[in-house]
Amino acid sequence: MKRQIVLLGLVFAGFFYGCKFPKSGIEQERCLIGEMKSGKPVITLNEDTLKLGIEKYQKNVKMKADMTEFSIISSNGIWCLLGVSNNNAVKILIKLDLIEGKFYEIKHVEMDENKYYQIGYCYGCKTGCNPQYKHGHIECFPNCDSCIKVESIFEEPIFPVVNQ
Repeated sequence: MKRQIVLLGLVFAGFFYGCKFPKSGIEQERCLIGEMKSGKPVITLNEDTLKLGIEKYQKNVKMKADMTEFSIISSNGIWCLLGVSNNNAVKILIKLDLIEGKFYEIKHVEMDENKYYQIGYCYGCKTGCNPQYKHGHIECFPNCDSCIKVESIFEEPIFPVVNQ
């Protein structure tokens, strides 16, 4: 029991200290998700922190899927974090910014003179719909008859932000 509590404490410590402000003079709070290495996008954020952030999002939208695969992809020229469930039925997409070779989660959606974080997911097809970022929104492609898309905006980041 004591070991489980210590392990849980370490997981929460990783969650709360997983993301950092960029070193450059960028004004907005951002979570460092990954970076370009040898011309390829690589996730540098701890996987436990990724999963906890996604679980926090899922709780907010009352959705549950075991996300087991994460990658940084280019979707119609927009960099995104893609999460895929263990059975490939659910896929989550979060828009990222690439600044000075590093990928950050950032507020993108402007509404009512405020900015919000954007995340979306697609589910319902046997092999999973593929979310794409297009025309300022997340769309599912190909869109099978049973494909369902949920797009959300949040004031708070999906992943924790900590000053370095």
